Amino acid sequence: MTMSKRVLSIALIVFLPVSGIAASTTVVDLRWQELAPLISGREVEIPLSSGGRVRGEVLAVRADSIFMDVKKVSRTNYVKGRQSIERSEIPSLNLRKNTIRWRVVGTTAGIIAGLFAGVAVACVTGDPGLFFLIEGGLTTLGHLGGRAGDLKDMTIRIVE
Repeated sequence: MTMSKRVLSIALIVFLPVSGIAASTTVVDLRWQELAPLISGREVEIPLSSGGRVRGEVLAVRADSIFMDVKKVSRTNYVKGRQSIERSEIPSLNLRKNTIRWRVVGTTAGIIAGLFAGVAVACVTGDPGLFFLIEGGLTTLGHLGGRAGDLKDMTIRIVE
């Protein structure tokens, strides 16, 4: 088995389990009264029933609206800043939670795999520059795979 095949085999063994961890989306049905504890103080994206989208931090959930600090708007009459979004405009909303666990696991796995693969290739070829190339590449792959695993999306559908 050639050295490049060994390096590729090591990379696949290390990163195949990490790359299979993709961003997951959970769909939850909730009544309007149940929203406040879940979304207050969190960043949400709301696809409006009129066709646009707003994104920002929820400041309060009221009986007839959501009061929020809008940070991004698209195809809508709403503007950036603090304002109320009417309840009739909100069929659902999206929460994104970003953790750090899988980035730590992926980056650590990349560092360890890069050390072994880089040292092996550098010793066989006699080129120490390959060590840094392989180490950096595998560390980056591990981090990117872990980052994909850290994203957790939740879609909340408003039901009555």
